[in-house]
Amino acid sequence: MKKMNKLFVLLLLVSMVLMGCSKSGDTVVVVPDGEETDTDQAGTTEKPAEVDIWGKYEEPVEVELAVFLPGDIKFPEGDSFENNIWTRLYKEELNVDVKFKWVAQTWEVYEQKMNIDIAAGDLPDIFWVIPENMYKLNESGSLANLTEAYNAYLIDTYKDLLEVDDYLEKSSSADGKLIAMPEKPLQMDATTVWLREDYLDAVDADVPTSYEELLELARTISKKDVSGSGTFGLPLNNTLTLADGLFAAHGVNPRAWISDGEGGIVFGGIQEEAKQVLADLAALYAEGVIDPEFVIKGDGAVFGDLTAGKFGILAHKTWNPFWPLNQMVTDEHAVKWIPINMPSVGGGEAPGFINAKGNGRFVVNKEYEHPEVLMKMMNVAWKYLGVDSEDASIDYHSPDGIVQFKLSIFNYYTPIGTNGIIARGVAKALEQGSIEGSGLNELNQNYYIESKKYLGGEISGTTWANWAIYNSEGSAIQELALYESGNIKYDEMFWTPGEMYASKWSTLSKLQETTYTKIIMGEESIDAFDTFVEDWKALGGDDITLENNEIYKSYN
Repeated sequence: MKKMNKLFVLLLLVSMVLMGCSKSGDTVVVVPDGEETDTDQAGTTEKPAEVDIWGKYEEPVEVELAVFLPGDIKFPEGDSFENNIWTRLYKEELNVDVKFKWVAQTWEVYEQKMNIDIAAGDLPDIFWVIPENMYKLNESGSLANLTEAYNAYLIDTYKDLLEVDDYLEKSSSADGKLIAMPEKPLQMDATTVWLREDYLDAVDADVPTSYEELLELARTISKKDVSGSGTFGLPLNNTLTLADGLFAAHGVNPRAWISDGEGGIVFGGIQEEAKQVLADLAALYAEGVIDPEFVIKGDGAVFGDLTAGKFGILAHKTWNPFWPLNQMVTDEHAVKWIPINMPSVGGGEAPGFINAKGNGRFVVNKEYEHPEVLMKMMNVAWKYLGVDSEDASIDYHSPDGIVQFKLSIFNYYTPIGTNGIIARGVAKALEQGSIEGSGLNELNQNYYIESKKYLGGEISGTTWANWAIYNSEGSAIQELALYESGNIKYDEMFWTPGEMYASKWSTLSKLQETTYTKIIMGEESIDAFDTFVEDWKALGGDDITLENNEIYKSYN
């Protein structure tokens, strides 16, 4: 109940911000170095001292970054990694000159370069690390204490998101001090099932209202070969993440630590509910309902098959109209998809899972003179990119294909419920034919404008995608309704991994993925799941479970 109350307060906060009632003020309180604090978690204090959050440095301040920016990013003519809309904004807003120690264009290269820098003790001023490296760098005394900078300079709206359920303390503090900033606030993973309308019509089927009906629909679409060129029922990828909704229908997340109902936590991937899902997937595979080549296909290949008509169902995300479903829209015709929340076993809706999916943390070199620059740059990214910011004016994707949000360095992720609240504003604006009184800010108005274009006959991937997500029966409003109903569970592991987890988890994850895949493909019987559970426990799972429960109980 404590968690639910906090999350509904969070939802109210997001709603207030979207309606123009932002909590972000010009000043906050901070404790000067050396003074004692009255604190119940890293980053909170009662000692007053005013600073200007949005203040611009009188003299230029240089910051050296090490960043990952994908190599396929497009730039307007004359722009580059070193000179773009965001580096100019940081200069204009803060008088901060952004320099790059290096830019990696794949995650593999990023990790290699960062490991070299860590080993050499040659660190940039601000950089992104995985939790294990954050912990090691803190132990070596390489990281700045960010408690004071956090208190003084980060906007209140972002603080409120990070402090839900003590997330900030659990994920980014050590030894009573804040040593990092999470790459994003808590998120909710809820599966939206997209049903291809013309395929439903072709098999004369209704929208499924239960897990069992969904699987039967998949069988029917496949067996009747609706596409005429070999149709499968449910898309599955080589990492099995496209099956997450099926696990959720049984109330379990195969990669999460969930409550055991007795004050402790257990790993979802070894529960009996997971075994039942694997049995169902094995049956579908044996019947030819699942593509036999799924084991060699990543998301891109699977979605290519989807847009080619190989599937009539996609159990994935709220935002799928932006990819890959938008690829099925021409200037004259849009393949129509019906969104529903993932149905549960026996009927009703599967729960969403509140989690801290972002594994990375932003940290500051202890030798850097201005640790507050991290907070101030994050504020600017929020101001111009956040869909719940009054000043937001930079769209995620420009019409010419430039992915602008990635260039902010501090990628912004919407807090829980935001898209649904925006959708309510869009629906209201569409109903009344005007944005007046809808609560939509400058950026959010684009969703209304594009949806209106679609309804007016201007059909494109962009106009249809906006309408499909943000109309009154679209995926965003349905996901928000799921959240507001309280039908949620928690991935309880928000903290930095302990020693046992850090040393043994990769082996256990590989064992799980291999066993799951073999069971689905019929290379092992469903009884192999029981052997997997025994091996998982013996190879370190029991040790990690004990370690995680000790940490969990220290926070609860």
